[in-house]
Amino acid sequence: MQSGLYDDFINELLERQLDQLPQEAQKELALAEAEEIPLLLSRYLKTLFEAFLSRQDPSFLKGAPPLDLANAFIASLARVDDSLLAYQLPKPPLRLLKGLAKPGHTPYQQVADAKSFSLIRPDSPMAYSSLFTGSRHEPALYSEFKKELASCDRADFLVSFLRWSGVRLIYEDLKRFTDLGGELRVLTTSYMGATDPKAVDALASLKGTTLRISYDTKNTRLHAKAYIFHRNSGLSCAYIGSSNLSRAATTTGSEWNVKVCAKDSAHMLEKISATFATYWNAPSYETYDATQKQRLEQALAQEKSAPAASPIFFDLHPYAFQQDILDQIQAERTVFGRWKNLVVSATGTGKTMIAAFDFREVRRKNPSATFLFLAHREEILRRSREAFRGVLKDENFGDLWVGGEVPSDPRSLFLSVQMAAAKNITRHFPKDFFDYIVVDEFHHASAATYADLLQHFTPKILLGLTATPERMDGEDILVFFGGHMACELRLPEAIAQNLLCPFQYFGVADPADLSHLKWTRGGYEGSELTELYVFSREIAKKRADYIVRALDRTVTDLAQTKALAFCVSKEHARFMAEHFQASGLKALALTADTPAALRQSARKDLEQGRLNILCVVDLYNEGVDIPAINTLLFLRPTQSLTIFLQQLGRGLRHSPGKDCLTVLDFIGQQHKNYAFSEKFSALLHRKGRSLSREMKEGFPGLPPNCYIQLEKVPAQILEANLRQVVGRQSYLQQLIQEAAHDVGPECSLEEFLAYWAHQGKTLSPRDIYRYKRSFYDFKRLLNLVPSQESPYTEAELAAGFLRLSSINSRRWLKFLLQVLSCEDPLADLLSRLSATQWRWLKMFQVSFRKNGAALLDADAIAQTLFSLRESPRVKEELRSLLHLLLNRIHFVDEPVALDDASALDLHCDYSRDQLLVGLGFDQPSSVREGVKYLPQLPADVLLTTLMKSEKDYSPTTLYKDYSINDHLFHWQSQSTTSEQSPTGTRYIHHDAQGSTILLFVRERKSDGAGSLPFTFLGKAHYVRHEGSRPMSIVWRMERPIPARFLEVSSTLGILS
Repeated sequence: MQSGLYDDFINELLERQLDQLPQEAQKELALAEAEEIPLLLSRYLKTLFEAFLSRQDPSFLKGAPPLDLANAFIASLARVDDSLLAYQLPKPPLRLLKGLAKPGHTPYQQVADAKSFSLIRPDSPMAYSSLFTGSRHEPALYSEFKKELASCDRADFLVSFLRWSGVRLIYEDLKRFTDLGGELRVLTTSYMGATDPKAVDALASLKGTTLRISYDTKNTRLHAKAYIFHRNSGLSCAYIGSSNLSRAATTTGSEWNVKVCAKDSAHMLEKISATFATYWNAPSYETYDATQKQRLEQALAQEKSAPAASPIFFDLHPYAFQQDILDQIQAERTVFGRWKNLVVSATGTGKTMIAAFDFREVRRKNPSATFLFLAHREEILRRSREAFRGVLKDENFGDLWVGGEVPSDPRSLFLSVQMAAAKNITRHFPKDFFDYIVVDEFHHASAATYADLLQHFTPKILLGLTATPERMDGEDILVFFGGHMACELRLPEAIAQNLLCPFQYFGVADPADLSHLKWTRGGYEGSELTELYVFSREIAKKRADYIVRALDRTVTDLAQTKALAFCVSKEHARFMAEHFQASGLKALALTADTPAALRQSARKDLEQGRLNILCVVDLYNEGVDIPAINTLLFLRPTQSLTIFLQQLGRGLRHSPGKDCLTVLDFIGQQHKNYAFSEKFSALLHRKGRSLSREMKEGFPGLPPNCYIQLEKVPAQILEANLRQVVGRQSYLQQLIQEAAHDVGPECSLEEFLAYWAHQGKTLSPRDIYRYKRSFYDFKRLLNLVPSQESPYTEAELAAGFLRLSSINSRRWLKFLLQVLSCEDPLADLLSRLSATQWRWLKMFQVSFRKNGAALLDADAIAQTLFSLRESPRVKEELRSLLHLLLNRIHFVDEPVALDDASALDLHCDYSRDQLLVGLGFDQPSSVREGVKYLPQLPADVLLTTLMKSEKDYSPTTLYKDYSINDHLFHWQSQSTTSEQSPTGTRYIHHDAQGSTILLFVRERKSDGAGSLPFTFLGKAHYVRHEGSRPMSIVWRMERPIPARFLEVSSTLGILS
C-alpha cells in the first residue's frame, strides 16, 4: 500500500494488507457516520459489482448469470423489506425504458425520421456525469441545450449576463419548449452592463417564462453559470461551469462545463437546485416585465459609467444581517421599552441604511413623523440624505442645513453639528419638535455639543450610529443611551457581506518571552512590557530587527506599505518609529500627546505614500481611521477583545487598489493566564466548532477570502495555550477569582458575566454549567462563600441550570421569576395557576429535575418548588440565571395560538422535552424520531437538525432541510413516508383537514456542553413536494423566519 489519503471501507482484504505493514506505520481510522452510510455503502457495492462485471466476457454478460446475481442481492434486501421483490429483473435479454409519452400529456419532441416512437435526447450520457472542455470531438454546448429542451419539463438558467448572440442560437427551441407547456426561469444581473436588453425582452416574451434580475451588482457578485433541466421522470441534469449565455461561450470558446446527472450524483443536483431556489427567492432579484425596460437600460448604462437621466427609485430591502440589527433595535423598544438605541458598527458597514430602513417602518405607522439627522461633515449629510431618499422612494425627502444650504422645511432635516451650535437651534425648536433623531458618528463630537442637543430634545426615538463606543474626549457615549448598546455588527459578518475588506493574518514568532511577567487585573503591566520592548537593549533591538525582517518577507512591497503599528506605550511607539526609520522605512510615532495638526498631516502623508508606518498607542479613532491602510502590526499582546477588534477594524476599510488587509501578529511565550481563544474565535464567521479543530483544519470558519497562517512556533504556543485554557475549570476559576476581587465575593452569576462582558470577554451560562458545577459551587471551591446544603447534587444542579440556560421566551421567564418571588403558601399559588402556567411549570420540571419527564404530576412539581424555597442559594442562583436570560433577549417573540393552554412562543428556543410538554404531550422521552403527530391539537411536530452529520461539510446530508428565503423552508420527510401514506397525505392536505404543521429547527445536535435546543419557526403551510419515500416538501412559514436564524437555516450560506 502507498502512503497517502484513503476513504475506503476496511474489508477483509484491506485488513490483511494493514496487518502486513511495518509496526511503525501510522494509520488514521474513523467510524462511518450513520447519515453517510447509505451513500458510502451503495457506492462500495456498485464499485465491486461494476469491477466484477467488467472482467467478464460478452457471452457471460448477455446471459442469465448477471441478472441472477442482481436478483440474489435484491432478494437479500427483501428479507428486510418485502416490497423490494418488485424490483427483481426478468429473464434476459435485459431491456431499458428510454422514453415515455402518456396519453393526454403534452408530448415531448420526437425524432422526426424514427421508424418507431423515439424522443430527442442529448448526445452526452444521461445516467452519469461528464465534462465538456470545448473539444472538437464533443457536441457543442448550445446543441446539447437544444436537445435537453426537447425532453425536459422545466428549465432554470443562472448566468451573469445574457447576450442576444447566445439566446438566438436556442431561441426557437426555447419557444417550442414553452409553447408545449414547459416552464423556464432565468436569473441574471446587470453586471458590467454586459447584458443585451434585446435578449432579455426576447426571453420575457416567451410563454411560461419568468426572468428575475439583480441590479445590485456590488453586493450580489454573481459569477456562477448553471443550466438546469428538470425531468419529472427523475432523469434531471445540470450544466455547471464557465459559460454565460453568449455565442462564444456556448460554441467554440475555451470554456469548461460539467454535466451533473441525477442518476449518479443526486446529492449534487439537490444542492444545485436548492441553491438556485434560494437565489430565485432572494429579495436582491426582481421580476422583469415590459414595464421594467427603462430601468434595465439605465442600470446597464450606469454599469458602463454612463449617467442616468434621472434617479429611479425601487424597493430596497435590508439584507439578513441588516434585518437582524433592525430586529434587535425593535426588541430594545418592544421588550425593554428603550427608545434611545445605539448601533455600533465599523465605519463603512452601512449604518446609515439601517437607520433609513428603521425610519421607513416608523414613517409607515406615522407618515407625518418629523426627522432630524445630525452629523459633523457635509459629505456624510449629503450621502445620508441620498440613502434615505432611496429607501423611502422620495426624491424630495430631507433638507440640508450645512454650509450655505438653508432648509425650506425643517420637518425632515439633515443638519451639521457645527451649524446646530452656530445657529443655537435649541432656542428655535421646541424640545418635542422631532419625533425621530439620528446622530451619526457619535464619537467624533465633543461632549458639550451633543450634550446640549440631547438634553434639549426629547424625541420619541433617538438612534445613535457609531464605529466605537469610546468617545474622543475619553467619555463613554453609552451614558446617552441608558448604558445599553442596542446591537453591534461583528467584523466577520461585515467582511462576509463585502462591507469590509478581507484580511490575511500571519502569526509570526516573537523572540520576547512574556511568561515571567507580572499578571494583574486580567493583563500585563504596561511598564513591564515597555521595559522589555524598549529598555532591555539587547532583547529590544533583536525583537525590532526581527519585526522589520518579518514585515519585509510578508508584504508585497515595503515601499507601498501603509501600516499601523500598535504599541504598548509612548516610549515603545517612539522606539519602533526610530527603528523603522533606521531600517529605511518612513515612520512616525503618534500618541495621545501628538498635536491634532500633526495627526492630520500624518494621516495625509500615509495616504499619499510619504509615510509607510504610523506607530500608535491609545489611538483608535480620529487620525488613524484611514481607508488606505493595508497592513497592521500587532507589536504588543492585547488581552482586551474590544480593543483588539477596534484595532483590526482600523485596517478593514475598502480602498482603491486594496485587495485585502495584511496583519502581522507577533506571538511569543505568554503568561499562563493569557488566553488566545477569544481573539481567534472573534475572527470566525461560522460558529459551532472548537477552536482547536479550526486551527487543525486551517481555520475554514473564517469569512470568505480571509486567511490565517501561523508559523511553527506560534502554532505550538497557540495549541498549548488552548489545551491549558479552553475547556478547563482552572481558567474559569481564575476568571471568577478576578471578578470577585473587584465586584465582591457575593457577586451573582449575572454580575460575573456582566463584569467580563465589560472587559470584552463574552461568556454564557453554558460556559459555567458544562463543568457539572453550579456557579455557587465554584465560588465555594475558591473559599469566596461558605458551604450551604442543597437537596440536589452539584451535578444535578449544573445539569438543570444548563438545560434552562437556553430559555428566551419572555412569558415563560417572567412567569418563573414571579413564582420564585411569590411567598404565598404553595397550595394557594398552585390553585391560581392557569392551564398555560401549569404547562410552564411542567416545562420547568423536565428541565430542572433529573428524569423530570417522569415527575410531571402536581405533587412532584409542588415538591420541587418547596425544595427551592428551602434552599436559598439554589433559588438565588436560579433567579439570577433567569433574570440574566430575560435581559439578553434580542428579538420580539409572541404567543402561538394552538389550544387553550398554548405555552410556546414564536422564534423562541426549546429542548425536545420542553416543546413537547409545552404542546401538551407528557411523555417526551418516548419520541425518538424527528416527527411526532399530536392528534389532540391536531398537529404534526417536525424536529429538524440541519447538520445531520457531525462533519461541517457533508454533501450527502447537508441539502435536505434548509430555508429557501425568509418565508419558504425545504424539508425532507422520513425515508419511509410516501405521498400516498396517511402521513404523507396529511402533510399535503393538512390545511383542508384542519391539521397544523409546527416546525422546529436547530443547526446541530450538540456543542461541547450538551444538547442544543430547537428554534420554533412557527406554523407552516404546504406549498409543493417532490418525490416519495422520502418526500421533499416546501413549506411556507406563516411568519417570516427571523434574520438572526436565516444564516443558520440557510445551509447554502447565501441569504445574508
